[in-house]
Amino acid sequence: MQKQTALILALLIALAAPACAQPQIFTDFFNATAHIIDNDILDDAHTIEVALAAGSSGLIDLKAILISRWVTYEDKWNIVVQQGWAGMLRTAAIKDGFANVPPIYSGVPNGTTFDQRIPESLRIEDTVPFNTPAGRKIVEEALKCTPANPLVVIVGGRATCVADAYLINPAIADNVIVAEYLDYVGGDGRLPGYNIHQDKWAANIVLKNFRVLGAFSNRIYDYAPEVFLDAASDADRTKMPGTHLKEVMCLKSHPLLTKEHADGDGHAHALLQAGFKLVKSYETWSYDRWENGNAYLKRDPNGRIVKIGHYTSRDAVTAAWWNIFNAPGAFSDTVRTIEVTLFDGPDYKGSYKENGPHFRTGVNYERSIPQGAYTKDDLWSFYSIADKTISSMRVPAGLKITLFEGENFNGPSATYTKDTPNLGPLNNAASSLKIEQENSQENGQISKSPPAKPSPPRTAS
Repeated sequence: MQKQTALILALLIALAAPACAQPQIFTDFFNATAHIIDNDILDDAHTIEVALAAGSSGLIDLKAILISRWVTYEDKWNIVVQQGWAGMLRTAAIKDGFANVPPIYSGVPNGTTFDQRIPESLRIEDTVPFNTPAGRKIVEEALKCTPANPLVVIVGGRATCVADAYLINPAIADNVIVAEYLDYVGGDGRLPGYNIHQDKWAANIVLKNFRVLGAFSNRIYDYAPEVFLDAASDADRTKMPGTHLKEVMCLKSHPLLTKEHADGDGHAHALLQAGFKLVKSYETWSYDRWENGNAYLKRDPNGRIVKIGHYTSRDAVTAAWWNIFNAPGAFSDTVRTIEVTLFDGPDYKGSYKENGPHFRTGVNYERSIPQGAYTKDDLWSFYSIADKTISSMRVPAGLKITLFEGENFNGPSATYTKDTPNLGPLNNAASSLKIEQENSQENGQISKSPPAKPSPPRTAS
């Protein structure tokens, strides 16, 4: 009888135990004190939206939205303007009462990669950084963190921004966990796949130097959160709280969304919401080598690279994803992120959603812009605001905005401290601006200041 009882107890303990032991990287991933979302294509998934919701409810402390490859003004007719999508999604989230909506930081221009900067020595330390705003922001936040309470950077595309951050300051490496899509690992350890091949040298830099959590399953859509919020089907519209953000999501017509009806980059957020119990299997690797233009891994029980193979079920991942949007505090009837809103039409005409799904023109916009100083290039690369198109603005109490005719805070300028339906002499004439805390100055007073010294470039070199 005692033997039978012991066997029963052993069986109960085994059934109660997790499916697999939790490696340290997961513990640190869940204990992160800061988070950044980094993506290259924003219209093929809903990853920015779920990150904003998680940041609004307090599930994560979202510090920045990074656009790893932004589209130049000259290419706006040829390529989807991804920074336009980011600007529109932020604006919609703010209108839905999201709290703690962070700024956008640009990476490199489209067509620019570290594959173009592979040094002849093949030594990572000889690689010249791009010194992008996105890279510098990762460094800024990582230096505030520790290995046990790290910065988590969730990467939905190429790893260019994270690699840039490492090259700017290698000391950040132990303070960062990179959650990215590793596709599958070949039998010889080689990493194939779309995102890796978008910038293979950047992937090599990241895999060699950072802790990496491959949060996306072996077959990505086997466990991707199922979401019917796209141009082909809006069957989940009534499930989504709020009004504005889901309207924007339903504009997306990328073939991956309209075919799969899933947030292909949403696994990491679902994991943050549900915890390790969502994981069914994983593999542990370490960096091996760079050979013939490819990065290779090797199996290592103590490796710093952990790749999830399977989740418990797609339904469980989907439920965790929806729990983020339905969490208390994610949405609100009160605007909680206070920013200046710019319009390209007089009398506040323009819409965050009427550019159409491609944002090729950079016109007919409504953009919420946080405090900061923005040159002409910044306004386009961060928020898809074309030069000399601002026509009206809403300025909340406590903020002021100064518009400049010159592209680097030079030339005639005017400061505004309240809603302004028409900019008068500066209507469709401003090329740069500053948004700051308010001090008393007459609204719209023109100041003919001498040319200022150009600010240091904030885009990729």
